Amino acid sequence: DLIHPGHVERYKFAASRVKGYVLDIACGVGYGSWLMSPFADVVGVDIDEEAIEYANTHYAGPDYRVGNAVTRIEHAFDWIVSLETIEHLPSPGLVLDNFRPAENLIISTPNQEEFPFVPEDHKDSTYPHLRHYTPDQFETLLNDHGWTVVEKWGQKTKISPVTRGAGKFLVWV
Repeated sequence: DLIHPGHVERYKFAASRVKGYVLDIACGVGYGSWLMSPFADVVGVDIDEEAIEYANTHYAGPDYRVGNAVTRIEHAFDWIVSLETIEHLPSPGLVLDNFRPAENLIISTPNQEEFPFVPEDHKDSTYPHLRHYTPDQFETLLNDHGWTVVEKWGQKTKISPVTRGAGKFLVWV
């Protein structure tokens, strides 16, 4: 009951794209990794040990591990899925550099133009948002770290399906 429907929509989109060996970074309690697992060999990684325990108990199938997005990725993945992660990171460029062993990336973030960042909204969060990105800022960040955006998708509202174009959330391939 606590799974946000908008997050499920982003994972359903990712599941429709991925194949091969997939890293789901910041997988939380594992439902997204589990949604993708019929289509790919998924490794779900999250910094929260309790979340990984929950994933193993309730969303069995993927290989879940405790870790964080800052750790250098040593294995080659066909895809990295990083949904609603980059806005939490103090060094997003380092993380994007660390993703380079992968061939493909699906990444999402709140769109600053439609969902402005308000620091007070995140002051009590364990993993607060540090910023949101405009589409131009997001594309520049990705390009500056070796990623070429080939498809731009988004969600018009917090819970809508992923469709072509921008929205409150940017979901880019």
